[in-house]
Amino acid sequence: MRIFVFSIVLFLMSCLPVLAVVELALEGEPPARIEEVYLRDGESFLALDDVLPPLELTGKWDAVDHVYRIRSPRGTATISPGSHFLKLGERFIPLKN
Repeated sequence: MRIFVFSIVLFLMSCLPVLAVVELALEGEPPARIEEVYLRDGESFLALDDVLPPLELTGKWDAVDHVYRIRSPRGTATISPGSHFLKLGERFIPLKN
């Protein structure tokens, strides 16, 4: 009976949602809390719409070209879903994880 109860407790604990919070800030600024952290294939992701404002950047989804354009002091950066590169001007910057 103890083994059965222990097994049920372990099963229920494995079904509990895992919550994550990310705090993001520029140096000298108060941190912004991002509570929507997505998990896919063991990797954590944040929505660009949540990340850009604390970094004082703006961006917009271009549904026609299927890319996200980010305006930065160095120019416009583009990224597309599933891409492992960020294009900044004519440079392609690899993204790790």
